[in-house]
Formats: sequence, C-alpha cells, structure tokens
Amino acid sequence: MDNFPIFTEKESPYWPGMLPDKGSDRKVSKNALTIKRIALVRPGDYVKLESGFEGYVTDVKARNTTIRSYPDNNRIIVPNSVLASSIVINYSLPEENLWVDLSVGVSYDSDLQHVEDITLEVAEQILQSVEGGKSEHKPVLRYEEFGDSSINFRVRMFVQTFKNQFLIKHTFIKELHKRFNAEGI
Repeated sequence: MDNFPIFTEKESPYWPGMLPDKGSDRKVSKNALTIKRIALVRPGDYVKLESGFEGYVTDVKARNTTIRSYPDNNRIIVPNSVLASSIVINYSLPEENLWVDLSVGVSYDSDLQHVEDITLEVAEQILQSVEGGKSEHKPVLRYEEFGDSSINFRVRMFVQTFKNQFLIKHTFIKELHKRFNAEGI
C-alpha cells in the first residue's frame, strides 16, 4: 500500500469502499459514467433488464445494483457496468402510472361493434372497482389483425403502478369471459 496515493475525503477520486489498484483511474472513470447512467434507476423502481430479469430495485451502490424479483423475492445482484450497457425498462419512470395491454381474440362471426361496447364497459367497471385502477383515463380498444381463427384486438387500461396490473388483468379476463358468455360472444 506504499505506492497508493493518499487523499483527503474531499479530493479523493474514489467512492467510499473503493480501494485503488492497478488501473484504478480507468475503473473510477468507468464507474463514474456508470453512476451517471444508473441514476435513472432508483430504489423502489420496478425495472426489467435486457437479460429478462425483472423486479424492484432495492439498493444502488457504486459497484452493483440489487433487484428483488417479483413475486418470488429472489435477490438479483447486477454489476453496474452490466446495467449501464444493458437495455433497461424502468416502469416507474417518468411516473409510476402506466398503460397495460391485454390481447383478446373473438370469433369471425362476432358483431365487432357489440364486442367493442361490451369490452370497454367491462374494462371501465374493472378500473373503477379493482384496487390500482385509474378510471379517470378511459380504456382503449383497437382491432389489430385477422388471426388464423379469430379477429384480434388489444385493450389498454391505465393503472397506478406496475404491480397493480396483475390483479387488473386477472379480474378483467374473468369478468370479460363471463360477460362474453352471457352475451353469446
């Protein structure tokens, strides 16, 4: 340790806990760029990494970021150099509210206007009655394609947080199926 520079806390190029070694200047500048890039990831944010891992950010340190997977609560420790060079979807930025999409298909024999009316009515009821729904934003339905055995469309609903989407989708599918059966769709 004789040949390591000694700095006061204010003039040190190293973050607390980082020990300089050979090539430390490169590591410091690389980590400085990484820190700027991961500033878009905060504890509490729900993120999905390019690798497929996803969950809540629990800790952001100088060298790594810890993610708690949802719903199984496994800890994923990601080196910040990997995080900085990956595509990261942050579902909590710029705000926690988000649109969730759900794909649905109906028979070619269906009256599409009737399907649209029923689907939007059910979606509105779900957004008003299920925790996490944002009823001030109307749900949206768009027909997308003629599939092999169905006409496919997408329903978009606005929810408060990423976590809320699971119960919203679950309840919507059950209620829409029940309503389609009752309406003969």
